[in-house]
Amino acid sequence: MNKARNVNISPLGGLLRQVCARRGHRGAVAAAARALVPDGFDGIVDLVGGTALQTVVPLARNPRNVISVGDPSVSDLGGRFVERRLDRTNLERSAQLALDGVLALEITEVHPLSDAPAALATVENGHASGKVVIKVA
Repeated sequence: MNKARNVNISPLGGLLRQVCARRGHRGAVAAAARALVPDGFDGIVDLVGGTALQTVVPLARNPRNVISVGDPSVSDLGGRFVERRLDRTNLERSAQLALDGVLALEITEVHPLSDAPAALATVENGHASGKVVIKVA
């Protein structure tokens, strides 16, 4: 028998950075997350990888419920790697979820095309707390 569960999915990265900045201890994201959810998270989706992934895995109740689309080494930490497929079907599905209000996108920066290198550097360095948009028109 499959029972319906209430699922609360929250983009915690930006929230945790705000909490850390207000409390004056940047880099203490794991401690801030633990304070917000003391019993640990049911699941974590990592989009960044690297040090960020290593920081969040211990926050999960079960490492098997940590999924990464950014770092295959998640398997070494007990989690699962999901390969991204940027094909038309998946892009259309994502766009429809956004239009339906199911997928909430947080746009934190908008850059003109002339500033594209700086915008891409922000994303590649992992310093974007939301979506970085490059305006081409």
